[in-house]
Formats: sequence, structure tokens, C-alpha cells
Amino acid sequence: MLQVNELSGFGGGASGGSLIDIIRGVGLTSGLKVCLDAGDAASYTSGQSWLDRSGGGYDFFLGTTGSSTASDPTFNGTAGRLSNAEYFSFDGGDNFTYDSAIETWMNNLHKDSAVFTMLAWVYHVTGTGGGLFGDNAGATTNVGIGWRATTGNVLRVNGGNGSGSIINQSTTATLTGSAWNFVAIAMTEASSGLLMQINGTQETFSAAYSSPTASDASITPQIAGMGSSQVLQASGARMGAFAIWEGVALTAAQLNTMREATRGRFGV
Repeated sequence: MLQVNELSGFGGGASGGSLIDIIRGVGLTSGLKVCLDAGDAASYTSGQSWLDRSGGGYDFFLGTTGSSTASDPTFNGTAGRLSNAEYFSFDGGDNFTYDSAIETWMNNLHKDSAVFTMLAWVYHVTGTGGGLFGDNAGATTNVGIGWRATTGNVLRVNGGNGSGSIINQSTTATLTGSAWNFVAIAMTEASSGLLMQINGTQETFSAAYSSPTASDASITPQIAGMGSSQVLQASGARMGAFAIWEGVALTAAQLNTMREATRGRFGV
């Protein structure tokens, strides 16, 4: 387990800038597929979609459809203000759902030789669990991958091939309750390399997939859930920003650069 050194912030001032501007500023746009930021007015001002700023147009509905439903997360703050007061809050029944057919790059996340990175800023409720991203509904008998916080306050990645588990790995480090947490995962499956990060602590694992399938997922990906509205974030939890890279596994140093570049925005 590596305790990462503290570095100075990026982007000037307490806000730290928008997520996409920070990613561009530190030169990490290669492989970026999804960039969602509750404080970026170009990502969310109003309406039923959290808009992707990566340039790929991979937007997510608030809730399960393009219409207002009880499953919609609640936007808090002032659009474009870029502080820790801009976020989506959850009531235990909310999530974000990808607004189109499952993309090829999304299916790559659970397949042999998967390479990807995900990161988010989340406000964790102690003793609760909830999905961060997933398309396997939290069940290894479904084809797909899932990343979550658990009721034990750790991060866990699991995946299924339709009949059993391809990976099930948890951190030792725990999330801080009633506070903003930087969380990240970087996978290079072919070399059995997995890194997960909670705030300033990074952990590496040997984590090749066991019998991965070439089949595509059948469940639409969700953020703040794991597909089919399963394993949802608890009431009181929040999300301020979320990003995915596919085909690129950010290094330990690069993940810490992202943490240090964004933490001023979230007051930690």
C-alpha cells in the first residue's frame, strides 16, 4: 500500500477548474471516453441528461430514461460555479443510465486484455454501499463489469462471464465517511495489473480475469449503480464528477496528478 505525497493544486484558486479543463491541462485526453462534471455548465445546467465533455458524446440520462422519474438524482448548487457545492445527490433509488446502445468500448471493459481507467469524486455515507459504474447488475452470472463502494467502506471491482466470476477484488483502504473522496481504478488485464485508489492511498493487485467471455453485456451501463438499477448509492451520498478512459490505464503518478489537480475543488 502506497501513501501518496501531497502536491500543490492545479487550475488556480479553491475551485480547481472543470474536470475536462484539468484533464486537458495535464495532458491526459488520450483514450478519454466519458467526462461528467456536475459543476461544469456545459456538462449540466438543467434537463434530463448529464452531458459528456470528452468529445465522444457519451451522455447519461438522469435516472433510467429521458423523462423525469423518481430515479433521477437531484442536482445541487449553481450551474457552472465549480465548487464542492455543485453535485448530484441520491436518495437510495437514483442512478444515471447510458442513453444509447452499449458501445463497443464499453463491452471491452469485461473482455480479455481489458485496459481502462475510471475515477470519481464521491461523498460517502459510512456503512453503506453503492455502485460507481456497472453493467452486470452486481451479479457475476451476468456478463459485464462492476465497480462499487461496499458497506465495509472499501472499493470493490467484480465482473461476470455469464456463469461465474472473472474478478472480485477489494481494497484494504477505506473511504472516509461524511466527506468527499477521490476514488479511482486502473486495469491492464493482460499483464494482471490492477490499481485502486482512495484519496491518497494507492493499492496494486495481481488481477487477471478468470475465463473472460467474448460476449457483449446485455445490461445498459449505469453510473451510481451497476445496471438494471441494482446496487444503488445510498441516501445522502453524492457525486461531483466521473470519468472513464478505455484503452488507457493511467499510472499511479497520473492518477495522483488527477487527484491533486481536482481536490481543491472539493475542499480536501
